[in-house]
Parts: sequence; C-alpha cells; structure tokens
Amino acid sequence: MHYAVLRLCDTRLVVALVERWQLGLRQAPTLVEQLEKQFDLPVLLVAADDSDWRNAKAYAEFESERHLYALISLEHVEWNELPTNREVEAA
Repeated sequence: MHYAVLRLCDTRLVVALVERWQLGLRQAPTLVEQLEKQFDLPVLLVAADDSDWRNAKAYAEFESERHLYALISLEHVEWNELPTNREVEAA
C-alpha cells in the first residue's frame, strides 16, 4: 500500500491508495482506524483505476468527496510505501 501526507482543503491528512475491495464497509473503517493510530492524522482511503483517476472512489470518516477532488487536481504526489507490521516491529 502506498501513502502520502498531504494538505488538502486546509487539512493535513494521510491519503492511502488501496484496492477497490478494501473500500468495502467491513474493511475501510478498520483500515482507517489502524492508519489514524499509526500517523495520528485523519485518513482518506482512495481506490483508483491505474489508467483513469476520474473513476476514483474514496472513503473517510469525514466528507471525502471534496478532498478526493483536491487530490485529483494535484499535479504531482510523491507516494511512499507503507511499511508492513513486520517491518515496523523489526525497526
């Protein structure tokens, strides 16, 4: 999973790129909770088709649509690989 810490709509938050199935009602809240604990920031999950960001979907515990549009409007985002739990424990 890739992520970036960005300022969107005057809010500093973590944007995490996920698979579309992870936006399901059972997966998304758990994933948001885990990432919020890890980063101590609000989290926006985004699933997008590699070829077309216009089909992107988002999930957050806040109004996600305007943040998604702000993300799409950015010219460049430097994405980082999210470390796995094993990598975090080994560090």
